[in-house]
Parts: sequence; C-alpha cells; structure tokens
Amino acid sequence: MMRILTTLVVVGGLAGVVTGCATPTDGEDPADESAESSEEAVSSLPFVCNNRPQFQEKAGAPRGQIVRARAASHGAFDRFVVEFDHQRGLPNYHVYPTPSARFTYDPTDAVISLAGSAGLELTLPTSSSYEVTPTAFKDRFIGPTRFKTAGGKSLLEVSRTGDFEGFSSFGLGLKQKSCFRVYGLANPARLVIDVQNTAP
Repeated sequence: MMRILTTLVVVGGLAGVVTGCATPTDGEDPADESAESSEEAVSSLPFVCNNRPQFQEKAGAPRGQIVRARAASHGAFDRFVVEFDHQRGLPNYHVYPTPSARFTYDPTDAVISLAGSAGLELTLPTSSSYEVTPTAFKDRFIGPTRFKTAGGKSLLEVSRTGDFEGFSSFGLGLKQKSCFRVYGLANPARLVIDVQNTAP
C-alpha cells in the first residue's frame, strides 16, 4: 500500500488534512451552520482524481467519539461526513475502494448489501459512538445508521458496518468506481469524503 501525501488546508480559520475522498450528508445539520460553510469553502478547491487507498496513521491522534454521519449531493460530487464530538484533530482512519457494494458487519459478519456496483470502506480503528463510564454504556450516535444520499449520483447509500471494541466502520455504496478525496475539518472535527460524479 502506498502512503499518500497529505495537505493541510485552512478554511475560514479551520485547519484540515486533505488526502482524497468523498462523503454523504443526510439533509441539513442544524447543530452547526459553520460546519456547513467550511465544507462549502473546501468545495471550491480543485478536485484531484484519486482512486487509491487513503489513510492516516498518526501517533498521538485523538480517539474519536462519533456523534453523527450524513450524506448529500453537491453538484459535481457527492459528500459523506462523519462528525466527532471534539473540536480539533482527526482520529486515524483508512479508506479503501472495494469491488462491490457488499460489506460485512463487525462483529457478526452479517452481509450488508448497499445500492451500487462498487464501494468505499471507511475504518476508524480508534473511534466509536459508544460512551463508556463506570455507570453507563451509551450509544451517542444521532440519526440513522443506514441512509440513501439525497440526490446522489455517485454515492448512493451509506451504512455503519460496525462499532465494536472501539473500532468503527462505514460502507459507502457507489454507482461505479469513482474518483474521491478525503480531508478533515475542525470546529467540530469532521472526516469528509467527496466522491466525484464522473467516471475516473
């Protein structure tokens, strides 16, 4: 596997790591208008085609408390966003193209078949939506864990495919193999995957 160089992007005072992937959004995010505006600012950057695995394996990267995921179409690309409850710093991640839109759920190995003929798999090896305290074990994820992309042309459907022992994953169903980019944004911390709406 080749390591892809990353680029630090600053948008409206928010720093993020650009690596090359896309994400879906499920409607408006009423909790954070500034989050939407910063994502739109990055949208104006040139879309460099990538269809190889993208990842961050950074010592000292924060653990992620996942609070929501969303997907939406943005004209030239479809976007998927995973949001965390902290403000800055991106948890480690891996994004892999897959030859189909079939995934297995961790830890049961149940098959999840999403819309589309290709896919992307996002794994977050140090992130979870579960909050563990001495007195409680609570899933803090807000909203559906499986959803279609409203108006999606390339990114058709998304599903959480696991959250077990601090390791989380998502499957993205794509109409066909597509170029993508991955980057991070702050305030709140978000991992963004954009999937281009043209064939590579």
